[in-house]
Amino acid sequence: PSWARKTPWRSVRMGVGAGAWSTAPTPILTDRHGVFLAQLGHERDLGGERVTEYGYWQARPLPDRVARASLALEDRRFWSHPGVDPLAVARAAWQRLTGFGGRSGASTIAMQVARMQAPAARSLGAKALEAGTALALTWRYGRAAVLEQYLRLVPYGNGSHGIAHAARFYLDKPVADLSWAEIAFLSAIPQAPALHNPLRPEGLRRAIARGQRALGELAAQGAMPAAELETARAQLAALVLPPAPRRPAALHLVARLREALARDGAATLDPADPRLRSRIDLAVQASVEAQALARLAALRPRGAQQVAVMVVRRADRQVIAAMGSAGYATTPGGAFDFTRASRSPGSTLKPFLYALALQRGDLAPAEIMGDVPDGASGIGNADGGWLGPILP
Repeated sequence: PSWARKTPWRSVRMGVGAGAWSTAPTPILTDRHGVFLAQLGHERDLGGERVTEYGYWQARPLPDRVARASLALEDRRFWSHPGVDPLAVARAAWQRLTGFGGRSGASTIAMQVARMQAPAARSLGAKALEAGTALALTWRYGRAAVLEQYLRLVPYGNGSHGIAHAARFYLDKPVADLSWAEIAFLSAIPQAPALHNPLRPEGLRRAIARGQRALGELAAQGAMPAAELETARAQLAALVLPPAPRRPAALHLVARLREALARDGAATLDPADPRLRSRIDLAVQASVEAQALARLAALRPRGAQQVAVMVVRRADRQVIAAMGSAGYATTPGGAFDFTRASRSPGSTLKPFLYALALQRGDLAPAEIMGDVPDGASGIGNADGGWLGPILP
């Protein structure tokens, strides 16, 4: 159709070169046992401010429950209109002109996809372009693909995009395992992610309240029987989120892995579940950090300012714990990775050299050695003193 040809080509493509930022899936980094370590988000410039965004995971296969809940709140006539809902447009225009009936939006799922892929300042012209793009998207790709793209891109607050990532981020479970209550809760967030921010008590209350509305709408549509509705309402009212992930352990190592991914790409990751398993053992990491910090605290009176530890498993030379510094953002030099710093070994190698010399017979256990000044070399002991004749 002529309106499809006139719409900018960038806007009618889904997920390929569209929009102002990358929509590649966010890799999730785990330790060697599959325990969450970090998520490696996408950084972009937003109005001069650097922000990090996560998600863009595919939700395949898309559970019918998820689709129903999202449409119940965002676009009830999704399967019958061509990408723009004439009834919603007429209702919104009448409300704007008369001031009666409150204010309601007319944006459909397809229009929201168009806006997410090509963000623009809100204006009548931008809205018209959105509508044309929505019609083109629906005509070119079909409703199911548009809905799938919406559930991959839609923001859920706190940098999270897409239902699959939001399920992991807020509830620590895959989409396929979500209950009706959890689906309704997540579906309530995108309308106003800041207002329904689940990480804030008032935002969580608002999201739960809107989720209850979604459950009522789903029951009215016949999506669930009365018994399921009662159970879902009770579960939603009692919903408690698991602890949110904090700053990861082995932060310097995580930063290096982020750089490697940015350089080499992550083409081999599964778009539906892009998890990367590292060689770090978080149990060992926690033990190492606790011991290192305790040792640093004991040595601070003697001038120690930093500590770094790397644990390598001798059998296969894999790094299973790495602590680049103490206090990445809270101590002097904390952002510097001291495990990678070049430094003189000093006397660290002496016991090993002595042992090797004794093992090879180059040095006898009773052989007297002289710890005396060697004027030509200029090498001295750290304390400035000399011990004279000593045994190895």
